[in-house]
Parts: sequence; C-alpha cells; structure tokens
Amino acid sequence: MTAPRVESGLDAPHSGAAAGTAAGASGWTGGATWLAERAVLATLLYRPERLTDLELWLRAGDFADPQHAAVYATIAGLRAAGELRAIHPEVILHDSDVRSAILDNVVAVQEALHAGRFADTPLPHGGVRDFLGAASNDGPDLLVRYGQMVLESSARRRLQDWAVYFVQPVRAPQYGVDTREFSPIHDGLVNDLADLEQRSAHSTVSGNRATYADLEERDAPLLGGPLVVPAAAPAHKLVERAERDVLTAALSDTSGQHRRLLDRFEPGDFTASPRHASTWRAIQAVARRGEPVTAITVAWEAERLPADHGPALSAEELVDLAAAPAPATVRRQTMTIVRASLYNRIQHAGDHLDRAARDRSRGVDQVLNAAQGVAQDLREQASRLVGEHVRSVTANRIAQQLDGSPAPRQR
Repeated sequence: MTAPRVESGLDAPHSGAAAGTAAGASGWTGGATWLAERAVLATLLYRPERLTDLELWLRAGDFADPQHAAVYATIAGLRAAGELRAIHPEVILHDSDVRSAILDNVVAVQEALHAGRFADTPLPHGGVRDFLGAASNDGPDLLVRYGQMVLESSARRRLQDWAVYFVQPVRAPQYGVDTREFSPIHDGLVNDLADLEQRSAHSTVSGNRATYADLEERDAPLLGGPLVVPAAAPAHKLVERAERDVLTAALSDTSGQHRRLLDRFEPGDFTASPRHASTWRAIQAVARRGEPVTAITVAWEAERLPADHGPALSAEELVDLAAAPAPATVRRQTMTIVRASLYNRIQHAGDHLDRAARDRSRGVDQVLNAAQGVAQDLREQASRLVGEHVRSVTANRIAQQLDGSPAPRQR
C-alpha cells in the first residue's frame, strides 16, 4: 500500500502546532522536544528497520517541527515501499558496508523529499545528512523513550489547540441552542483524546509491531467542519434582565408552569451577577426542603448560605421581584441564560485544558484523564442546559408543592 503523504501540521486539530515552531525548524531551538525529534530521526536513518518500534503509535503529525515531520513521513513511506536498506550490524560484517547502506538511505530520503513524494515540506537546511549527528550512543531502547517524548509533547500541544478552540470558537452564521450543534466541540475532543490515549498506551508496551499501512485504519476521526457554539456571550444587560425575569418567575410561580427551571438551571448558570447566582442557590435550597418558594423563605435561606457563596439579593429586592408581574413565558429568557452559560462554560473548559496541557509536573496519562473529565463535564452541562437528559434535583415534596413534576428523564 502506498504510504500517505504528510503536510505541515498533519494530524493536528489546528495548524498552530506546526506553524508555531516553523521559525526554529532549520536550527537549534534549545528545546528537549526538538532534540528528541532529531534523535528519533537520526536513529531511523541509521536503522530504518527500527521503525517497527514506533509506527503503531507515533505519527508524522506528532513532530512539532514540520521539517522533522516531513523526514519521518518520508522514512516511513520509503520503508513501506521497500526502498530503504535494512541495517543489521550483526549481519553486515564490514563497517564500509554499514556506511554504504546508511549513505544510500540518506540519499533516498533526500531525493524523496526533494520530489515531494510523501511530504510537501521543503528539504531541511543542510540536507538530511545533518540529522546523522543527532544519533546518541545511549542504547537502542532510548529510541522508544525519545518517541514517547515526541508523543507527549504532541498531546500537550493538541490540548492547547483545543483550548484555543474552546475559548475562541468559530462564529456560526446562525446559532441555536441545540446539542446537535454543540456536539462537534465535545465529540471532536473526545475522539482526539481516545486517539492519544490509545497511542500513549501502545507506546508503553514493548514488542508491539504493526505495518505502516495499519495506521490508516487506526486513525480516530478528528473534528470536521466549523464549530457551531456561541461565538460570544449575549450582551450583559440582556443576560441580567433575563436572569431577573427567571428569578421573578420562580418566586411567583403558583401554577408550576416554571417548575422545570429548578431542574434546568444551576447557580453557576447565572453569569450576569454573583448575587443572582446566590439567590438561585437559595431558591433551590428552599424548594429541596419542600417549603413554599416566596420572597421571605428565600431571603431567610439566603442569610443562611455559607459566606463563600457571596451575598444574594436583599430581602427588599426579593419582595420587589415577587411583586412584579411574572412574564407569561420565559422561553426567550431561558435561551439567553443558556447561551450565556454555555459560552462561559466553554471558556472555563478551554482554561482547564490549557492549564492541564502546560503542567509539565503531571504525566501525559494524568493530563489526558483531566481532559476527559473536562469533556465529560461539558457534555453533561450542555445536555442539562438544552433540556436533554435532565436529572431531577428536587424531591417529591417539591414536586407536590409545585403542582406536579416534570416527567423523569433517563440518562
């Protein structure tokens, strides 16, 4: 099978992973990742048959330097085509034969790069021969270790790229609160994490072998198309009014028509004001005890909240809200709060991903597990906000107080 071509940034969610290092592609960058990449390539030029130790889990797109990625893809492509000479020192008795085989392979890689057979990145400055000096004498087992370094750095860069996607999502022509539109940002991250976890696990198991062609079948699907998520939070004044309308609806709801709000929203969904969030926390606490939700019961509960939650609306403000005419429907206000909350949660998810990716004190498995937790929490919060798979947080007494409960939903 013909080996796939690689371009700069292949396999990365964004082109930034490769572009960010392009400036140092032709010279010393001072980074351990850069050194590890060159050591991997040098070893493969000396011993191309050692690619079997890496090809199951290390890809060209994992190399931060686009020129390194091109050399790796070319070595893999030529080997798959049977155009590189295997070098077994225990079989080739004469040093001159070993040197001849190495030089033949270097020439083959240089010519393939120049012809653009497996990669579109230009030939590295100084030619492939420059990589030979990066080979270490630390022993063959370090090839796998250096490859693991390259993979770990790739995983961290990819998570940082996802963080950028979360914090600066692509603006959609039209936005609707719908998990089908929200899914790409979650599902793309989950697919990427599954791919990285699988390859990280393979990299730690000795004796794994695979053909280069197997990589095509093992590739996990990555995110495709634009992310349809809130490109920006709604205007602050709009969110603030929507939150006050929802608080009014909850305080004056005698018919139970707004009872689903207690299950849909959490205090953290009220982003316009911390006082609104604390007030909602007090409303839910009163409802959980089965007491009537009134301005007085909520004001009393608000005074009992731990200080770290911050102050809620004052008793006077609560009385004014309860006395205000309740909106006939809060659908528009609900959509506004949902959009603001989704945007806020996406921002926080991006921040968490970025912090996890940058924390070098944590192993790659810990980083990927943290990212999985971010993805799972994001999915659960999005499902709750848009009304799918909502788990009731209220007791039966609350349901009786609110004149009926929403139909239970199964997770």
